[in-house]
Amino acid sequence: MQKKYYLWKITKKDVDKKLLTFLKDELGVSNKQIKKALDKGKCSINGKIERFGSTKLKKGDEIKLSALWQESSEKKNLSLKILYEDDFFIAIDKPINFESSDKNLHLFFPRKYTLIHRLDKDVSGVLLIAKTHQFKEQMIKDVFKNEKILKTYLAILDGTINEKTKKIESNLGKIKSFQGQTIYGSTRHGKYALSYLKVLKKYKDKTLVELIPITGRTHQLRVHMKQISHPILGDFLYAKKFSCADDISRLMLHAEKIEFDHPITFENIEIASDIPEEFN
Repeated sequence: MQKKYYLWKITKKDVDKKLLTFLKDELGVSNKQIKKALDKGKCSINGKIERFGSTKLKKGDEIKLSALWQESSEKKNLSLKILYEDDFFIAIDKPINFESSDKNLHLFFPRKYTLIHRLDKDVSGVLLIAKTHQFKEQMIKDVFKNEKILKTYLAILDGTINEKTKKIESNLGKIKSFQGQTIYGSTRHGKYALSYLKVLKKYKDKTLVELIPITGRTHQLRVHMKQISHPILGDFLYAKKFSCADDISRLMLHAEKIEFDHPITFENIEIASDIPEEFN
């Protein structure tokens, strides 16, 4: 049976050594590979997820690295599946590890195509792309800004939720920036954010839920799940430790479905993405 973890106990000779240097010496791989594994939350020190290679080690520290760490650091060839297309826009089934930017988009589609909205890099699912800037502006003005779009997500949360449904609201804004990453949270001067949660299935130490964000704030679902003390599994930006013992290889958030009325044809559009196998 394949082992699940590499384990090291820090001795005197490695005291004050940086985590990145220690792992590089032990594994004989590049800094880039180690950094990617750390970003994915594959390493912990004394049971707490550690994402920063600059952390200095102390005598007695226990380093734990998932045996699947290379899976997160190897670059895989991405293919973009088209879920829907008409004369005005397309919808793709965005894979994880694909950054939502027009620059990346133009590796697959004509340069005049442009993103209508974005999904975080580690989120999979339905992503809308306009064929012209004019249609993008119309979608944003008529559909997104007027909240005339229904977005449904699937997520697996840490711990067990007792309620069947839940309404989560707060004012969200930037609260800090750390090593190039912006952290969002509840703040007095933030923008109003509203999400709805429905429990689909409970497990011993995790819960499968359906999430509907009524507003579209950055990191809204991720922050709202942290707010109710049930962070999304694999969300190492907003949680350092999980009660769920599963070895998680990705952020367990999937944009399952989008529904809206087409601003040109007035047709009701409903686009769905298959549930990833990690959710089954």
